[in-house]
Amino acid sequence: MKVLVVFVLAVLGCSLAEGVIVAKCDLRNQLKTATSQLTVSGRRRVLSGDDLVARFVCHAEKSSGFNTSAVKELAAGQEDHEHRGKGLPHSWEERHNGTFLASPPEPWMLYGIFQLGSRIACDDSVHTTDNICGIPCSNLLDDDISDDISCLVKFFTSGVSGSTGPSGSGGPSGPGSPSGPGGPSGSGGPSGPGAPSSDFIRNLMKMLHLIFDRDCRRIKATDYFVGCPAPPN
Repeated sequence: MKVLVVFVLAVLGCSLAEGVIVAKCDLRNQLKTATSQLTVSGRRRVLSGDDLVARFVCHAEKSSGFNTSAVKELAAGQEDHEHRGKGLPHSWEERHNGTFLASPPEPWMLYGIFQLGSRIACDDSVHTTDNICGIPCSNLLDDDISDDISCLVKFFTSGVSGSTGPSGSGGPSGPGSPSGPGGPSGSGGPSGPGAPSSDFIRNLMKMLHLIFDRDCRRIKATDYFVGCPAPPN
């Protein structure tokens, strides 16, 4: 894994020495502004406001330790195996809306403070990607997290993740249920007009499962941010 990480970093022209550790309270404040109009409908609850921000911040803490330059390899099938038996999609053989996802999983690289995936979020010039954020993955490794936050929010305002926000009406079935028109701009994703491709659906589902880390399910904003001062108005 280390060899692959070093190779990808060389392609991107950056190093693990770049970046900073973002304070939890600072990250909360930035996300609170960026997600003020965002609602995510889950299978058991609706997340918005401070509760949604807490889930995103908790994900950053668990996945990257708030390190803006974090890079990790996610082995093929690793995330699927971790969710097995949890009532979530756990196999590349999963059906989605009658589509059989028959191609085997491939390894991902995860980038930045939110550990966003190379096969859907950004372009690292190594892996094939949907690149719904329209950026090189190197943009996710510096100490400016504004593009990281914009990319994270993109997953929930693109009309495919069951959310409601400034640029998407979403759908009724919540994270991991692409019920909108598909793709980052509602054009059907990487396969053009019509339904998004099975690969796009699989990659989106996988990324959403990673973002909504099961270790953060019981997080309460009032407890999680207890040491943080009130955010600026």
